[in-house]
Amino acid sequence: MSDALNRHIPGLKSTLLLRRRKKIDGLEIHRTPARRATDALRRHLAHGFDILLPERRKDLPFSLNVLGMGFDTAQMEKADVVHLHWIGGRTVDFSQLRHIRRPLVYTLHDMFACTAGCHCTMDCSLFQNECRGNCPQLGAPRLFRNIPAWLFSRKRRAFGRIPSLTLVARRPV
Repeated sequence: MSDALNRHIPGLKSTLLLRRRKKIDGLEIHRTPARRATDALRRHLAHGFDILLPERRKDLPFSLNVLGMGFDTAQMEKADVVHLHWIGGRTVDFSQLRHIRRPLVYTLHDMFACTAGCHCTMDCSLFQNECRGNCPQLGAPRLFRNIPAWLFSRKRRAFGRIPSLTLVARRPV
């Protein structure tokens, strides 16, 4: 998308800021050695999620937004607008978004932004009640029954602290 913008809009300079560059043209998100270590710990904790919730549906993605990667907002200070795509899961810790002092546009490609952690709600409508109740996706044992509601409220608070946020969603056909 960034290449298309640069090719077709004279005077526009769009740069991708990526978690990992791999073979994609763009800048990699800067992380200090301490931040990399913290991110590695969070990644291992996310793997423990499967052990704690053995009844979790493995066929549908569920992402813990509390385990997202931290980032340095200084790389975004030159931007006029920061456009976010696919930031669910371990990509970005939602609580960090408030530190970006630029207008944010977040394109929603799935339902992750409006649920506790589900990317696709299937036949569940608990997100309409802040994910309170028995989550059919997690199959949570009694000890973890309130995790979805806690994740939902944490995400809602994080979004509420972002000074300038525009959500973009496509209406289903």
